[in-house]
Amino acid sequence: MTPNFFSGDYVLVDKVSYHFRPLNRGEVIVFRNPENESEYFIKRVIALPGEVISITGGQVIINGKLLKEGYLPTDRSSSGEADFILGPDEYFVMGDNRLQSRDSRSWGALKQNKVVGLVRARFWPPNELSVFAY
Repeated sequence: MTPNFFSGDYVLVDKVSYHFRPLNRGEVIVFRNPENESEYFIKRVIALPGEVISITGGQVIINGKLLKEGYLPTDRSSSGEADFILGPDEYFVMGDNRLQSRDSRSWGALKQNKVVGLVRARFWPPNELSVFAY
């Protein structure tokens, strides 16, 4: 998830609120790896249930509109090609390090029942203390 999160960061995960409201685009979540249930991933929600997502030419298009991703440096683009229509309980998630991230482009849509929670704060390392209010 570089440049926003790094290996070794400790984060506070809210495991409750997403049960009472839908996840929103741009939120960072923790979830069980769809290919190995014993691993956890941290990624950003890019597309929501029922949406059509297309990745082409380094750009992310959702329902025919270019996605503006202010959380990424301007030199970051999305590699690969993808076209998905998400089901009613599916999300499309991507890492912020788009050129090296293993995410929905690799294993498809993320089922809602794999979500563990929302990242609300980073508390380690201390010089990177951050609170995330989406």
